[in-house]
Amino acid sequence: MPLTVGDMLLRNAETIPDHLAIIDERHRFTWRETNERVNRVANALVGLGLRHGERIGILSGNRHQFLESYFALAKAGLVGVAINARFKAGEVTHYLNDSGAVALIVHAEFAALARAALAGAPGVRHIVGIGEGHGFDLDYELVQRTASPEEPDCVVSENDLFVLAYTSGTTGRPKGAMMTHRNSVAAASSAAFEFRLLPHHRCLLGAAFYFASAGGSRFQPILRGCTAVITNFEAGNVLRLMEEERITHTSMSPSGLAMLLEHPDFGKRDLSSLEWIFLTSAATPVPLLRRAIEKIGPKFMKSFGLSETGPSGLTLQGEDVVVDGTEAQTRRLGSIGRATVGNRVRIARPDGQTMPRGEQGELVIRGACVMQGYWNDPDGTAEALRDGWLYTGDLGVMDSDGYVFITDRRKDIIVSGGINVYPREVEEVLYGHPAILEAAVIGVPDERWGETVKAVVVLRPGQSATPEELIAYCKERLASYKKPTTVDIWDSLPKTGSNKIWKLPIKEHYWAGQEKRVG
Repeated sequence: MPLTVGDMLLRNAETIPDHLAIIDERHRFTWRETNERVNRVANALVGLGLRHGERIGILSGNRHQFLESYFALAKAGLVGVAINARFKAGEVTHYLNDSGAVALIVHAEFAALARAALAGAPGVRHIVGIGEGHGFDLDYELVQRTASPEEPDCVVSENDLFVLAYTSGTTGRPKGAMMTHRNSVAAASSAAFEFRLLPHHRCLLGAAFYFASAGGSRFQPILRGCTAVITNFEAGNVLRLMEEERITHTSMSPSGLAMLLEHPDFGKRDLSSLEWIFLTSAATPVPLLRRAIEKIGPKFMKSFGLSETGPSGLTLQGEDVVVDGTEAQTRRLGSIGRATVGNRVRIARPDGQTMPRGEQGELVIRGACVMQGYWNDPDGTAEALRDGWLYTGDLGVMDSDGYVFITDRRKDIIVSGGINVYPREVEEVLYGHPAILEAAVIGVPDERWGETVKAVVVLRPGQSATPEELIAYCKERLASYKKPTTVDIWDSLPKTGSNKIWKLPIKEHYWAGQEKRVG
């Protein structure tokens, strides 16, 4: 019988009940305890009268109750809607209304935000509060203590909707990717296989749970029965947990890795237990990767996926992450790897035909992890899903060995004087400058060229560089039309919940008042 998301947890409770499952600050739960807590929450939600397929919002930072809620909804046949905890009230309201949520699970830290959002979301009938002082009628710990610990009497199929995984919104308004139990189990299975997980491993979960909420990045240790250590990403705390909990596996964005390497505690902590770090972005600058390998060792893989795939898709295995190798190995550092187990990938023309190796087109993915479509968005679904393939919106090339290199977002091309400039290429050059910590390249309005290239950068602590110096640096390494015409130096760049650089607010800053917008 095919697995559902809830079956992952049940299997561990039946086979390794006394194995340490979840570590979260002061809490440590075995698989038996975790499964019973999840069952109690699921039964409590069903007892409220919530019906199969109804949507439930979750507004919280990373904590064990968030992870439990995912599995409770799965066992109860309900649909999760993880909400970005960095949102403003209007954005939370949009998530609740767009999904048709009838209940909300919210941590006390975000109680005020929830109340402001709920004023515009009359469809929400029940609010369950987590933590002290939330002020809502229903308390998470109380309802789970008073409900039955037995398996919920609910029929759940692998084809039932499990979550609406809202996209991170880096190129526009977030859309709810409809992910079934089958999609999520497939994504977790693929990731667990590629990440080489075994039950004795200890995995640090630091990426925001509300990002790519189908759960492939946090369900993979559950699937394999590993011990999961939960935290909210902060570089010093991550370094502490890596040492104290003897972490073997974790994942983070390139920005998170940069924060780790720059933290004053780096070098003071024992990271010898680490086996693999998964870098979760196409845009991992090669200079950053080189520096990380020098300081931490050859313990890096790169993964690429989307909210629409669980996230699952492609992996650059550790054996391919070689700093001082052949020319082909060095070039491969800039790739996102090859298709993961259970997936197929290719580079397509606009008409769907496969591009020859080495030529640029759109990256498309096919596999059991791919979403069913966008919630209440048939046009968006028709554009993204064609003949069983997901059109990612990412431009790339595939080399003769099947490795994929992302060149840019299809909707993020700068058209300057009729010539296409790909921001990713310019960013890669900027990251090679020793003073650069982060860089974002965008198109800005220009009366003569329509758009021109601008770079917005953050400098590494203790480093200095002038805009003129950085422009000259790029001019030496790029065709002149690709170099930034202006460079602005900021203290920090806006980020998504997954710690990726978020270009939309940067573009809005420079395009304010313009009739035409880019991206």
